[in-house]
Order: sequence, then C-alpha cells, then structure tokens
Amino acid sequence: MRTVEQDVGFSGIGIHSGLPVKMTVRAYNKLGIFFRRADLYNETLVQAIYKNVCDTNRNTTIGNLKSVHVKTIEHLMAALFIAGVDSALIEINGVEVPILDGGASSFYNKITEAGITKGKNQNQKIIVKKPVRVTAHEIWPELPIERQNDSYVELLPSQNSALNIHADFRVEGKMQSFDYSYDGTQRSITNFSQNLAPARTFGKRSEWEYLRKRNMGLGADEKNTVIYDRDKALNQRWENEIARHKILDAIGDMFTSGGFIVGNLTSYKGNHAMNNMVLRKLFSNSENYAIINT
Repeated sequence: MRTVEQDVGFSGIGIHSGLPVKMTVRAYNKLGIFFRRADLYNETLVQAIYKNVCDTNRNTTIGNLKSVHVKTIEHLMAALFIAGVDSALIEINGVEVPILDGGASSFYNKITEAGITKGKNQNQKIIVKKPVRVTAHEIWPELPIERQNDSYVELLPSQNSALNIHADFRVEGKMQSFDYSYDGTQRSITNFSQNLAPARTFGKRSEWEYLRKRNMGLGADEKNTVIYDRDKALNQRWENEIARHKILDAIGDMFTSGGFIVGNLTSYKGNHAMNNMVLRKLFSNSENYAIINT
C-alpha cells in the first residue's frame, strides 16, 4: 500500500456550509480512503466508495445524511488518486472538506510535499469491458422530453491502459471542452498538476441568493470560484476552466470505484449524480468490467 509519510493538515471553510473546518490526512494500515468525523466523537469510519455516496447535489457526499457524513470530497479524492495514495485516514472536525483554492492544487501539492510511502500501489485496475451510459432523464425523470438526453456520462472500453476523459460543458450559452488522459506516467501527473488541479468550480452571480437561502455556496468567493455575471466570466484562468474542473471532479468521483478505472469517460454536461450512477451501472453487471490486481 501507499500512504502519506507524515500527517498532512488543512484548514479552511466549506464552499457550501461556509463553516471553518480542520482536516488531517493520516497514514492508515488498511486499503482504501476512510473519513472520520472528529467533531462527532464518533469512531465510525466512512469509506470513500461509490456505494457510500448519499448525496450528489453540487458535490459528492459520503455516509448517511441522518448521521455521519462528509461533503465535497471530490477534489481531495482527485489529489489522492493522482498522488498515488491508496490508503489514508482523513480526520475532519466538520461536515465538509475545505474548499481551499477551489480546485485540487492545495491538496495535491501539500500531500506530495509531505511524501508518499514507497510501497506498491494496490489500487485495482478496473477495466471497462462494455459501454455504460447514464442520461439526465434517468436521474431526473420529470425533465421535459426535449431535455431527457440533454446531458450524459458514458464509460467505454479504451484501446490503451489509461483513464481518458473528455468533457463538454455549456456555461451561459457557450460550450467549453477539454481532454485529459491519466496512465500513471509522470507526463500525465504533470499535466494534472498544471492544467487540471488549479481549475476551480463556478457559480452564477444570479444564482447566489437562491443558493444561499438553501445553505449552499456560503463559502464561495472570487478566489475559489469562477464567477459568471450574465454571459461573462469575471475571473477565469482559462477560457475552458469549467470543462477542466468537470474533469477534475470526474477523476475524484471515479476514484470512489475503489481503484483505477481504465476506459474512455465522456462527460457531456455531466455532474456528480451522473458520475456516481455510471459507476453503479458499471458494477451492476460483472460482464461490464474486469479487475486486475496491481
């Protein structure tokens, strides 16, 4: 297994809760990524696995909404996956992982600087054997007919030993696109750290009041969020920053498979709900995939 060589601490606020939180990534002796809510004085561990995802409304939440749960794990999960960590215990004294820079750079940089043990990465390679597709209609059947196939996430077999992701996402009438491939090489790791990890989530100024009345987006600001005012991004780093962020989210969500998904992932206006459901569909039939222990 590969875990952190020393404790790695983070502090900040949750992007939705707006509440201060402290979190520590610790070495662990069991395969998998596990969370413990230190503020609840509860020894219950929640594994970051797709079956434990309990909410996907604008973030990925694991656990049980009525008891122990942790929100917005996706950016941290992406950083852990690319850093090669397959075992960790994350202790957190609040309900939500801190948003920090809005992407995964702070997580990735601090974790890799702390050092990763030199053991063999034991993440299983999960080979996609058959196409699996999730549409918006499957999640929101109340959508009008013209929007039922308006967005989708699809996993297909690939011709290489990589997770190849293509994302398209429409923001204020303009389509953004980006491609990324992870195969474990230093080139793909560097590509992540330079071109994906800094990509932030986004919000529309017109939606902020609506979200905040529902206790969402309370920690969003100009540093951790790309802000759109009508059809103009006020603070973007790239013209396709949102498409890049969608890939970052997808990497984190795919790591809740418990391993390294090998396949072609297409996200057309996708989101956390579709990412989770495509994993549930993949694992619903053993003919859809093969597992190789690394």
